[in-house]
Amino acid sequence: DVGNSLTLDTSGNVYVTGAAESKDFPTTSGAYDTSNNTGYSGYGADVFISKLDGGLTSLLASTYLGGSYWDEGQSLALDTSGHVYVTGVTSSSTDFPTTSGAYDTSYNSSYSGYGTDVFVSKLDGGLTSLLASTYLGGSGDDYGYSLALDTSGNVYVMGEAGSPEFPTTSGAYDTSFNGGYDVFVSKLDGGLTSLLASTYLGGSSSDYGRSLALDTSGQVYVTGYTESANFPTTSVAYDTSLYGDYDVFVSKLDSDLSASITTPSPTLSPIPTVAPTPTSGCEVGEITLSENKLTLNVGTSKDVTVTLTGKDGCIPDGVTIKTEINKAGRKRISVSPENVGANDSGEATFIITAKKKGSALLTFKSDGMKKKLMVKVKK
Repeated sequence: DVGNSLTLDTSGNVYVTGAAESKDFPTTSGAYDTSNNTGYSGYGADVFISKLDGGLTSLLASTYLGGSYWDEGQSLALDTSGHVYVTGVTSSSTDFPTTSGAYDTSYNSSYSGYGTDVFVSKLDGGLTSLLASTYLGGSGDDYGYSLALDTSGNVYVMGEAGSPEFPTTSGAYDTSFNGGYDVFVSKLDGGLTSLLASTYLGGSSSDYGRSLALDTSGQVYVTGYTESANFPTTSVAYDTSLYGDYDVFVSKLDSDLSASITTPSPTLSPIPTVAPTPTSGCEVGEITLSENKLTLNVGTSKDVTVTLTGKDGCIPDGVTIKTEINKAGRKRISVSPENVGANDSGEATFIITAKKKGSALLTFKSDGMKKKLMVKVKK
């Protein structure tokens, strides 16, 4: 069980969210959902939301929230009425709980295996009722990482989008997908019925959104990290150049997520759409794995071979394959190497080592494509 975010109400009570694999995670009588929903061959987690008193002596309310696969709460916030908003990622394609009239009640990812959509949900302060809940995403993998509310009760969500058709709105700063992963910033009404504004933010490589905050004027600050040498910067910004494999970014947008930023701050220039170019000149069309699911005992290891196939039948020799383990999974497994170039057959071998009992989601990424491997660790 992993805690990812925490906030306080006006009485000093503590709300926490994250991911619960435990079938006996503590819930309270009358809570919205007191039963763990995961049921996919032992893999998966539910979102949890729990409320404790300020002295951490009593569990005042606690609930599960999720469907039959992997669901993880990443960020939560309270409105002025004490309602709880939470966002994160869901792989529950058929049964993550949504509500009538919500912006999007259908799962969007078409990724074969373990796709992810963003979710945004609203519960009452006592965690007894699901007041509103929606999916948010496109056909690729999309992740919600941070959430904040403005003074009108509108909900801002940000994270990263792997979908070329992630929902954007007319007049937004950037309505075109730029490659790899883009940061997204979206604004919904407090009832989660309408998408008021939504934009991409990124360059031609991958960009990852992690946190956002609003100032007293409602302007939006976002941060994360980027691989893009052409990530949008502004002329008078502190630093306009990419130096490492990844650099931190900090960006500021107006409250409507449009192209202009309140004076005297400069205006973000449009991003040229540049297709990522693999080292070999062969564009990756598919990633396949030697294992579709993996079960290991603690202390054991297994080799997994990753094969890249070019879109035109070419061999992506030298193209880098990167790995990413979900936050909860980092305690359960390790992978070596973390990044490696494919050989002259378009292949690379990774060693997966089991460290601790539980489930982990390992993602292999290359040239904007990715493939996921669910690993279950037993004692």
